[in-house]
Amino acid sequence: MFAVLKFLKGSSCHQDLVGVSGEVMKYHVWRPDVDLIRHEVCFSFKDLDISCSCRLFSEMGILCSHSLRILNIHCVATIPDKYILKRWTKRVVEDRTVENVCGVASGGWVIQIGRKFQRLVLSSQDNSKAREACEDAFQNAKMKIEAEIGPIFFEDGEQTTDGVIQNPSRSRPKGERNKRLISTIEKKYKYARGRKNYSKYVELNTKAAVQSSVRESVSSMVGSGYLVHPSGGSSSKLVHFNPNEST
Repeated sequence: MFAVLKFLKGSSCHQDLVGVSGEVMKYHVWRPDVDLIRHEVCFSFKDLDISCSCRLFSEMGILCSHSLRILNIHCVATIPDKYILKRWTKRVVEDRTVENVCGVASGGWVIQIGRKFQRLVLSSQDNSKAREACEDAFQNAKMKIEAEIGPIFFEDGEQTTDGVIQNPSRSRPKGERNKRLISTIEKKYKYARGRKNYSKYVELNTKAAVQSSVRESVSSMVGSGYLVHPSGGSSSKLVHFNPNEST
């Protein structure tokens, strides 16, 4: 899903071919009216090697929208296998060591053993000796399991008197609503959420004005050119690029 979003984001990008060195083509990729700074993408059609100055693949292992844009314009039908890391695929589950019980994974075992015990209890409910056998089996199983994993506490939600099931001791009168007291944690959560919503409100009101002033400053600084993240070298400084001067 994340890769799909990156592909859709890349479909709105524009690109300029700014240089060719042997089999490697160099592009500047950006989104019009959105990106103030462009990224540099180097692509080799022969080996399908691609790199971007945003370095998303080297940091997260996912191709960025700029790289996907260049692959798309060169009609590369599928992403090369070397750019699909195993940790982002379903195959990563194959390396996980899941403890199996009788050849069944833990989640499936819980469902199966629950059905078996339910069937056993339902079959024994009409016979007193069978019920006693179930209770003895439960106590024996509880003792053996507690010896392995520690104490297990059971909370009886029903009280029985002479075999008659009665209402819980904390039951409220019929028609009365359950009024739950608000905890301190919930109060702090609501307070924090309110502050977060207010900060978003302030951000939306000021973001447009700030972006407009930044765009004006950058436009006056670069003139007819633009700023680019360089793809080569260890320097992270932006480079001023002027198409008129390059020609």
